[in-house]
Amino acid sequence: MLFNSSGYVINSAIDGCIQMKSYLIGNPALKLMLNEDLTLAETGSLGSVVLDDCNFHESVQHNEFLTNKALKIDPPEG
Repeated sequence: MLFNSSGYVINSAIDGCIQMKSYLIGNPALKLMLNEDLTLAETGSLGSVVLDDCNFHESVQHNEFLTNKALKIDPPEG
Protein backbone atom coordinates (compact mmCIF):
# COMPACT_ATOMS: atom_id res chain seq x y z
CA MET A 1 0.00 0.00 0.00
CA LEU A 2 1.08 3.52 -0.68
CA PHE A 3 -0.14 6.31 1.63
CA ASN A 4 0.17 10.07 1.33
CA SER A 5 1.33 12.29 4.21
CA SER A 6 -2.26 12.57 5.52
CA GLY A 7 -2.64 8.81 5.78
CA TYR A 8 -4.94 8.28 2.79
CA VAL A 9 -4.39 5.33 0.49
CA ILE A 10 -2.92 6.39 -2.85
CA ASN A 11 -2.39 2.95 -4.35
CA SER A 12 -2.80 -0.65 -3.22
CA ALA A 13 -2.10 -4.05 -4.74
CA ILE A 14 -2.29 -7.71 -3.80
CA ASP A 15 -0.20 -10.40 -5.43
CA GLY A 16 -1.41 -13.97 -5.04
CA CYS A 17 -3.08 -17.00 -6.53
CA ILE A 18 -5.98 -19.35 -5.93
CA GLN A 19 -5.12 -23.04 -5.84
CA MET A 20 -7.72 -25.79 -5.63
CA LYS A 21 -7.32 -29.50 -5.02
CA SER A 22 -10.22 -31.89 -5.51
CA TYR A 23 -10.49 -35.24 -3.77
CA LEU A 24 -13.79 -36.08 -5.48
CA ILE A 25 -14.09 -39.42 -7.24
CA GLY A 26 -14.58 -39.37 -11.02
CA ASN A 27 -13.37 -35.79 -11.62
CA PRO A 28 -16.73 -34.01 -11.82
CA ALA A 29 -16.82 -30.43 -13.08
CA LEU A 30 -16.36 -27.85 -10.32
CA LYS A 31 -17.67 -24.30 -10.18
CA LEU A 32 -15.92 -21.56 -8.20
CA MET A 33 -18.04 -18.46 -7.55
CA LEU A 34 -16.13 -15.23 -6.91
CA ASN A 35 -17.15 -11.89 -5.43
CA GLU A 36 -19.39 -9.72 -7.65
CA ASP A 37 -17.04 -6.74 -7.16
CA LEU A 38 -14.30 -8.37 -9.25
CA THR A 39 -13.71 -7.15 -12.78
CA LEU A 40 -11.04 -7.84 -15.37
CA ALA A 41 -9.01 -4.83 -16.48
CA GLU A 42 -9.25 -5.93 -20.13
CA THR A 43 -13.06 -5.53 -20.11
CA GLY A 44 -12.83 -1.81 -19.34
CA SER A 45 -15.63 -1.97 -16.75
CA LEU A 46 -15.17 -0.49 -13.31
CA GLY A 47 -15.35 -2.37 -10.04
CA SER A 48 -13.98 -2.13 -6.54
CA VAL A 49 -11.43 -4.91 -7.25
CA VAL A 50 -9.80 -4.96 -10.69
CA LEU A 51 -7.79 -7.98 -11.80
CA ASP A 52 -5.21 -6.57 -14.19
CA ASP A 53 -3.09 -9.66 -14.81
CA CYS A 54 -4.93 -13.02 -14.76
CA ASN A 55 -3.80 -16.38 -16.01
CA PHE A 56 -6.16 -19.34 -15.94
CA HIS A 57 -5.18 -23.02 -16.10
CA GLU A 58 -6.19 -24.74 -19.33
CA SER A 59 -8.88 -26.74 -17.48
CA VAL A 60 -10.71 -23.52 -16.46
CA GLN A 61 -13.58 -22.32 -18.65
CA HIS A 62 -13.75 -18.63 -17.78
CA ASN A 63 -16.48 -17.59 -20.24
CA GLU A 64 -19.01 -17.42 -17.37
CA PHE A 65 -16.72 -15.12 -15.39
CA LEU A 66 -17.79 -11.99 -17.26
CA THR A 67 -21.50 -12.61 -16.68
CA ASN A 68 -21.82 -14.14 -13.21
CA LYS A 69 -18.28 -14.28 -11.75
CA ALA A 70 -18.09 -18.07 -11.99
CA LEU A 71 -15.16 -20.23 -13.05
CA LYS A 72 -16.05 -23.71 -14.31
CA ILE A 73 -13.22 -26.17 -13.81
CA ASP A 74 -12.95 -29.52 -15.59
CA PRO A 75 -10.07 -31.13 -13.68
CA PRO A 76 -7.79 -33.52 -15.53
CA GLU A 77 -7.73 -37.20 -14.67
CA GLY A 78 -5.41 -38.01 -11.75
